[in-house]
Amino acid sequence: MSDINVYCDESCHLPNDSSKVMVLGAVFCLERYRDDIFNSIHKIKDEFHFSKKEMKWSKISSRTSSMYKRIIDYFFETASISFRGVVIRNKNDLKFIDHSPSTSADVGFSSDGRPFVLSTWNEWYYKMYYILLANIVSHISGTYSIFLDRKDTNGKEKIEKLKTIMGRALHDDDRIERITEVDSNRNDLIQLADFFCGLLTYHHRGLDRKPNASKAKKELVAYLEKKTNINRSVSLSNMKFNLFFWTGNRD
Repeated sequence: MSDINVYCDESCHLPNDSSKVMVLGAVFCLERYRDDIFNSIHKIKDEFHFSKKEMKWSKISSRTSSMYKRIIDYFFETASISFRGVVIRNKNDLKFIDHSPSTSADVGFSSDGRPFVLSTWNEWYYKMYYILLANIVSHISGTYSIFLDRKDTNGKEKIEKLKTIMGRALHDDDRIERITEVDSNRNDLIQLADFFCGLLTYHHRGLDRKPNASKAKKELVAYLEKKTNINRSVSLSNMKFNLFFWTGNRD
């Protein structure tokens, strides 16, 4: 059994969608606290008659905003659970990226374990996952289980690629015991990662400042902003709600 569990999700991660903003996110906790965290989230969902439904940013409405505020409160009141996000504000403007899909490209690392600047969309995508995960693993000692939201038929390939790049970055020290897919509708922490990723994407696309913005979503963005910074990179010494804004200048 691993010491630390990491639950990952992503928002606007396709190369040719309508968003130039992309967010990768990971909710993580010590394995020994996992059941307590799941039970606490279930209790909140039960209070709002939401126990059989999936928390999802795309489905937020005025009827559910109070529950999500309670979820935010719970997250910040609970020391045993954390979030790290990588925010890319300009994915469609990156000049060095060839957006054509590639499945055969290899991911290289420099002698200090940092990834080289690479040329294809897939290489860059996995580089962003490296930035998301490696800083968690390097900051917190122990063994890891990493859970990905099951999204499409390319899951096996994605798992193998992540195993490869994380193994190289960590010099095959075997701290990552497994990477596996799970169905988000059965996992509240994948759902929480979806919520934070969706909120960050919504905010950094400027959708909360549009005249026709969802009132409920605007309120949730403002509510999270009162709890923590969501507009700039945060030092790794602050691992509660840690954000890194990738610009392509230094990686």
